[in-house]
Amino acid sequence: MYKWIIATIFGCLLYSNAQAQEVGTGLFCDTPDQVLSFIENRRSGMNNAVALQKVNGETNACAIQPIAFIRGKTVASVPYGGDYVDIVEILVIGYIDGQSVRPIPPTTQYTMFKAEGRSA
Repeated sequence: MYKWIIATIFGCLLYSNAQAQEVGTGLFCDTPDQVLSFIENRRSGMNNAVALQKVNGETNACAIQPIAFIRGKTVASVPYGGDYVDIVEILVIGYIDGQSVRPIPPTTQYTMFKAEGRSA
């Protein structure tokens, strides 16, 4: 009986995670403030590479690359480029390597998405 319960719970977890997984290329950072700094740098006219370098300084707190993730809660909404973007917590679960996903231990990061139904 315990095996059946464990199998059911495990199956539900797999099902819920499979429904929520997304893949995309974009900015992700260690903190919401770093995402906000990136947005502010872009607003001031910096391109992605320069804005990213300025946020990172001597660290690798932020990156732009393809990842697999699970979207979490919105932590802030800010104006950007005539619209609003949401700063969102994500759980990074893998890196895209060519045509495959390389799983990693789940890591909480932050990114931005265009806010639905909101304009500046």
